[in-house]
Amino acid sequence: MEDAKKIIILYKDLNDWMVSKQTARLGRLFTEEAYLKHMTGYIQPITEWLEQIDSGEIKYFESTEENVKVLEINNHSAKLLGKNQVKAQVWGSMWSGGLQQIYHFVKINDVWRITGSEASSY
Repeated sequence: MEDAKKIIILYKDLNDWMVSKQTARLGRLFTEEAYLKHMTGYIQPITEWLEQIDSGEIKYFESTEENVKVLEINNHSAKLLGKNQVKAQVWGSMWSGGLQQIYHFVKINDVWRITGSEASSY
């Protein structure tokens, strides 16, 4: 399977597992030092995000893909743009709308992992 398809599958798995709260599986998609940059500008370590999904501080109710595109790819890194309609409760506030994320990937021992993500609305 070509690398672009593998990355898109990882993105789809990520969105499915956020909603189904499968944090053990989610954790395997990221490098240890990975981060998520929220729309607020807060840069959150991946371990903290996973803990907050487990505790219910962050809940994803729905994530419906509208568009996904690999923007850049080479032998060892890639960048993907994903747009989903999301319903979530984040730190006590309900949010529903278009979530656009740019994901950064690195290939380690022939396996793609997410190193970071920046979120914005659309």
